Amino acid sequence: MEGAIRRGIQWLLSMQNRDGGWGAFDRDNDRGFLCNIPFADHNAMIDPSTADVTARVVECLGRFGWPAEHPAIQRAVKFLLKDQSEDGSWFGRWGVNYIYGSSGVLRALETVSLSTRDYCHAPSLGFAPCRSPTAASANRCAAMTSRSRRARARAPLRNRVGPHRPSRWHRRQRLRGHQSRFLSRPSAAEDGSWSEPDFTGTGFPGVFYLKYHLYRNSFPVYALARYSNQSRRAEDYAALKFQPSEFRLRSGF
Repeated sequence: MEGAIRRGIQWLLSMQNRDGGWGAFDRDNDRGFLCNIPFADHNAMIDPSTADVTARVVECLGRFGWPAEHPAIQRAVKFLLKDQSEDGSWFGRWGVNYIYGSSGVLRALETVSLSTRDYCHAPSLGFAPCRSPTAASANRCAAMTSRSRRARARAPLRNRVGPHRPSRWHRRQRLRGHQSRFLSRPSAAEDGSWSEPDFTGTGFPGVFYLKYHLYRNSFPVYALARYSNQSRRAEDYAALKFQPSEFRLRSGF
């Protein structure tokens, strides 16, 4: 298992783009002119660095022991700061959309002990309807009433406000209040899950959106677990820790 994880981490490091971020499929596939070709796959012919994918990699490396001072993390943070919107949020390419991006980045920066920096306090994760990248997609965006998006917004607030703050307590209670309750013989609608009719995954921004059916349960459970762990002052579990010096950076870095 350790050998498989080592190979996976080495591959992640080798896929870091020149700008410090990570794309979803390719490396350094950022030639924007390709999107102007007619019938260019919904203007998504390229796979540039995005904040949400970069955040996932930084969070992964941070949990395996990478510090903020490591060159790969420094380049990634530099990209994230360049990609940050004027209002402090980050756009999520693969989820709807600024809540998705911002929550992922804040969680990632927490794992490398950067959550107290000023740029982490800038995003406003208020529960307003989502901002849209284009007017055409505004009517397709899920409102903040969706359970998975509320949970994503709450998860990174763990280090920004204490677990016993009234605002966090009320948000947790509201999230739990929308959960289907178990009865003696639970029906399909009373199985402990959360209902979410919205489409919160992104195929192509402004073109079509996807529904990931586990989002409505996985993100609320994750947010509640973080709240519970912080309340009990539980330590983060780490099955393995590595020395970053044991791994190679991508060639040219």
